[in-house]
Amino acid sequence: MPRISEWRSLIAIAFFLFGPRICLAQNKYDVLAKVLQPYGALFYSKSLNKAMLAELTIRQASKVTPLLLNRRMRISFQFPDKLRVETSDQDQRVILCRNGQNVWVYPKSLGEQLGANTGSTESRQAIPDFRLPIRDQQIVFLPALFQILRYESTKDRTNQPAWNLEFRIDPELMKNLKESFVVGALVRQNDYQVENIRAKSNAFSGELEVASTKFLPSLPAETWLPEESIAADAVSLSPSGYRGALQKLSSLTLF
Repeated sequence: MPRISEWRSLIAIAFFLFGPRICLAQNKYDVLAKVLQPYGALFYSKSLNKAMLAELTIRQASKVTPLLLNRRMRISFQFPDKLRVETSDQDQRVILCRNGQNVWVYPKSLGEQLGANTGSTESRQAIPDFRLPIRDQQIVFLPALFQILRYESTKDRTNQPAWNLEFRIDPELMKNLKESFVVGALVRQNDYQVENIRAKSNAFSGELEVASTKFLPSLPAETWLPEESIAADAVSLSPSGYRGALQKLSSLTLF
């Protein structure tokens, strides 16, 4: 007979696969499965939606420059190899964009600090695609990898019903991880959208306030190009520079 943990995993997988087609009383693993489903689907070969557009604000982070704190940011992502991270403030705008093997940053001062156009041998190494560390057919099992530590009903910032979730990778799996972490999420009850994310590990802590998240089949081609108004001050970044750019950005002071 399956153990309790196995039954728990089977229930989570069932809700993840069938969603609203089965009408059982909700439980915490049902909620987590519905929260994770659109994110996991981005990496699933047969899913319709391959792109995500999110508006968020970093409220607190132990390894992020004050330049990015408390500022609205837009994250554009499209599987398998497109990413654009930008701040909304026109006076102190910062952009890092990857389109396949082409990477550019704005403003030019940011590119200089990140090592734009470096000519080392390493710079010619290809940037790998975005992938989950599991096979395509295993993505539906994603919710079963987590252990829920807290699950409670609450209210969101607009006083609407929400859930407060706290979860981590199952301890049996964490034995193979170099760093353990706990994630907290405030989730709207009406549509399972995440409004707030909190993460804490041995080496990092942070909090994101999520204004909106959209999942789409694709994003416009111009998303991955600098607009005409900033093109003259946008510079290319080598693949090797891209690999360390997000990490370096956390310690840079640009303005």
